[in-house]
Amino acid sequence: MEERNYSKELMKEMEKPIKDRKEFENRRGKKFIPRKNHLSKVETGIKQRVWEDEIESISSDIKRRAGSKFFNPFRGGGPYYGAVQALYLLGANKYHSYFSLFDMMKRVMSGMNTKKLNENKELIDSWTWFANKKARNNALKAKDLAGRIHDNMKTLQRLGGVNPYGYKLKQLCVCIDIRRIKSKEVENGEWEYRLNTKFSSTEDVKPYYFYNFKKTSISCVGEKKIKLKVVNRSSNEVIPLDEEKVETT
Repeated sequence: MEERNYSKELMKEMEKPIKDRKEFENRRGKKFIPRKNHLSKVETGIKQRVWEDEIESISSDIKRRAGSKFFNPFRGGGPYYGAVQALYLLGANKYHSYFSLFDMMKRVMSGMNTKKLNENKELIDSWTWFANKKARNNALKAKDLAGRIHDNMKTLQRLGGVNPYGYKLKQLCVCIDIRRIKSKEVENGEWEYRLNTKFSSTEDVKPYYFYNFKKTSISCVGEKKIKLKVVNRSSNEVIPLDEEKVETT
């Protein structure tokens, strides 16, 4: 099947059990079965009710910033859920630094367990699993934790193709915005992220991505500040050059 857009017909296909779905072929010629990237009306209602229980103790200011119609549409415990939840708790419709995102993601995901066990047969929390996750064998470029967090944010901006990971956000008139700004603390600019809930309709949802630095960037992994060099500006793929021990902000 050669469908390239997440059409209504494709949505119907994704409603089927995964064993009954048709195969697709990606640009590398590899066949795969796309995952479901939208919410049905029933799923939306269920998630809204669960969300209301989850945020019962959240401050009214945080709720007000995101708006009454917002909820986190992703599976609890996963890195997409963790990223969106972090931006929600930091405050919607406002840009937050990578460092703030990292710290809040760690806080959120450390409080959620996966179904995976460590060598002592104990449940692993979501952050430990994510932070220590090994690169896929078929990955074009293996990335460190900083690279994976940033790539996840870019992935959540994807609204087209057969795997539009940000489509669930679009259904809520929400998207992730990304920009890189000048910073006194971070050489050659700092990445910032925003949970944008200001759209009035799904047709208006257009993720913002601004990048205006050519040579180097700084990202943070735990307590390490890593200097990076951009090797492909069109995709913003980066490789580590050196490391310097610093405190996180």
